Amino acid sequence: MNSDQAGPAQLHPSSDSHWKVSLLWLLDSLTARSVNLHKLCEIYKDNKRDKQQQQQQQQQQQQQQHPQ
Repeated sequence: MNSDQAGPAQLHPSSDSHWKVSLLWLLDSLTARSVNLHKLCEIYKDNKRDKQQQQQQQQQQQQQQHPQ
């Protein structure tokens, strides 16, 4: 039996569990997506921090090379 071809009039007892599975899958994908977003934000912050540190190091090196 293909569950996609079953019309609303032919509701199976398994349709309830099917909805639960669908909801669980949806929640799962949403949480996974939000975790991925969180990871992306962390990576972005790390990259920003690294760039700032590199700029600061370059500025310090320039100051050391040219004593006033």
